[in-house]
Amino acid sequence: VVGTVRGPIHSSWELNPDGGFSLNISLPANINASVHVPTVAGATVHAYCAAAMRVGPSYALGGKFFAEFSLPFVEACSFSSSRVG
Repeated sequence: VVGTVRGPIHSSWELNPDGGFSLNISLPANINASVHVPTVAGATVHAYCAAAMRVGPSYALGGKFFAEFSLPFVEACSFSSSRVG
């Protein structure tokens, strides 16, 4: 939990049996957020909230891959990334 002036931000994550990643977040009301989800090259990343918008293709930073999502006024969202082949 991270405290902010607008309220707490909660997050939890786990590695999936297929080598993928699951992330759950909860945000204070009436804020915009950018979420950078860890992934692997060639993986599909899913956002499980209607307002999440993918921001461009996955990018590499320090040898690791990330997918960026914009969350306009979203209070909770889940993400998953599964490893490909």
